Amino acid sequence: MSTALVEQNDAINALLRRADRGDRRAIDALRGECEAVPELWREFGNIARQVRLKLIGQICGKNDVVGEAVSREVAALRRVWAGEDPTPLETALAERIATNWLNLHYVEAKYLQALGELTYEDDTWHCRRIEQAERRYLRAIRELAQVRKIQQVTVQVNVGEKQIIIAG
Repeated sequence: MSTALVEQNDAINALLRRADRGDRRAIDALRGECEAVPELWREFGNIARQVRLKLIGQICGKNDVVGEAVSREVAALRRVWAGEDPTPLETALAERIATNWLNLHYVEAKYLQALGELTYEDDTWHCRRIEQAERRYLRAIRELAQVRKIQQVTVQVNVGEKQIIIAG
């Protein structure tokens, strides 16, 4: 059962909502569903995904169309950042970049919504928040670049007096 199927499965979503309210029967039923479909354990335990969905919910509110559009955009960006045949570390860093990208745009949007009504102190607070989000975003990008640089293989071959360097 893929992520899309979990999101579209009304019965599972109803159980999740009840479990969120502490309904013990719903929790037990969800455990049974997870035992029947072990991939559900992974889906429910994917905290990075949960954070991303929470941010998207904050950005889009109750507008499911905009939420889906943002989800698709983030998924496309994550795939681009991860690259073809990514290592688990590249996948994790691409996820981190995507989350930080979302957060950066979220704090910028919150600032723009409040613009014109801010005191000097509030404006300063928002600007610091944006700067922090931007630093986290750029740091995640640098970390992915460093991982990729480390993964590059360089071979030096000496043939007579000639050196041949092959980078791959």
